[in-house]
Amino acid sequence: MLTVPVGLCCAQDIDAIFAILRDHIIDLYLYSPSQLEKAIRDALKDYQLPVVIKHVDGTRDYAAHYAPHIDPGLKNFSYSEHTNGYHVFSATPTGVVAEPPACAFKKYQQDRFFTVALNRTDLPPPWPAIGDFRPQPIEIENSWGPCRPPLKVFPDGKPGIAPVVPYEYECVLNDALHVLPEHAGIAASREEWRTWTTARPRSTAAIDDATLPQWRWPLRPAEQAVGASAGAAAGASETVGGVQVTRVQHVNTVDCSLDGVGAAAARAADGAKRNAKAVELAADEISATALNTDALEPDDWVFVRMSYTPLRQGERGGCRIPWILVQLPSSFGGVDTTKADTLIEVKWWEPKEKKYTGDWQPWSEDGDGEPTKSEIERGSIEFVEVQFTTEAIKKNGCWKIDGKTKARIAACEAASRFSEFS
Repeated sequence: MLTVPVGLCCAQDIDAIFAILRDHIIDLYLYSPSQLEKAIRDALKDYQLPVVIKHVDGTRDYAAHYAPHIDPGLKNFSYSEHTNGYHVFSATPTGVVAEPPACAFKKYQQDRFFTVALNRTDLPPPWPAIGDFRPQPIEIENSWGPCRPPLKVFPDGKPGIAPVVPYEYECVLNDALHVLPEHAGIAASREEWRTWTTARPRSTAAIDDATLPQWRWPLRPAEQAVGASAGAAAGASETVGGVQVTRVQHVNTVDCSLDGVGAAAARAADGAKRNAKAVELAADEISATALNTDALEPDDWVFVRMSYTPLRQGERGGCRIPWILVQLPSSFGGVDTTKADTLIEVKWWEPKEKKYTGDWQPWSEDGDGEPTKSEIERGSIEFVEVQFTTEAIKKNGCWKIDGKTKARIAACEAASRFSEFS
């Protein structure tokens, strides 16, 4: 199983192939599936690997195949505030040993991954002062790290075929016959569409197993992989453009409920140290920028200082969290967002569980689920660059702030009262 950072392979390679096909096909007139296949082969005539075209009408049911075998306590294999994900996974192939899977993880494909440190925290501590840091080349030592497997045992055999969702191929045929004129030059294409749509399976049992993944691809010899890795290590440079390359040891954060008590405790202690460092870093950054009122970024998420009316005797007052989450507009209309009295229209979000660390839902005064809009003064914005645990809004229509943002809020305890509302 392999997923990699942007620019190395996989999705980028597939996108490049689709770009080749698009550029070749975009100006062609294609009237039938066979003409499309011929155009694809023509576009890839210089491609070095075999080109196999299959009309895939279904897929294997991987979810059902693996669900009974996945460790339910699996954690820390994906993206978090400490790492941007593990990308290379190795496991004992099924059928090789009659034992539970043996697994290992690497963050990158290479044993030594060369990149650029864009933040001072990309470097090993102690970190340089904020004003002293400059982007610099780094080489990350990236050896295999053992971990407990995500699967309790390997399932036997291949996944079955996923249930087919009914599809109206008759509509496809009608569309094709509608746009293809009925004359002698097009008659063969019209007949081909009739044949092709008739051949499409209408049920799961009718799916042709031969069109699905068969695991018949040859593997790259192991010595080639070792040689490539050794060559990369031998060619490691000490400087780039006269700038010293910093060596960084990658920290393994993979964990699992099957780990022993000692391993889990060690990782928990290491995580506590990283969180403490994050709080220290956040305090440094906030202190360094406390006197600055920088220009705001459109569509950014920020926290606004709230001012509540005093409670009368016997009143409970609901949630009185000091900071409330708002989203800035996509355009400021040319106003100066560095001035404290500048008015800015924002969208309001409220804490669903009355705390910073829970879900944030739209604050909808109209009850329509859309966040209420109103104007605030720039000076009421006390915290910028809020980040979330997901790139898109969660399925429940809420956002949740990520670990780094929580650490930065915790560093502002006097203003945010984070310990009270977390």
